[in-house]
Amino acid sequence: MERRFVLPHERGLSFQAESINALNTPLFAEPVGDLSSPAFGKITNTLNDGRTFRFSLNLEF
Repeated sequence: MERRFVLPHERGLSFQAESINALNTPLFAEPVGDLSSPAFGKITNTLNDGRTFRFSLNLEF
C-alpha cells in the first residue's frame, strides 16, 4: 500500500507499507521429546516464518 503527499516547492512525500505472510497459518514443530528437558511435551518452535511488516517514508525533491 502506498500513499503520496504533495509538498510545496516541487517536493513530495510517500509512505509505503508492505506485509509478507499477513494471513499465514503457523505450522507447529514436534513437541520436545527429551524427558530430562523442562520443556518436555511443549511445542517451542514453528516450521514456517512468521508475519513480516515493512514501512518506509521517502522524501522526493
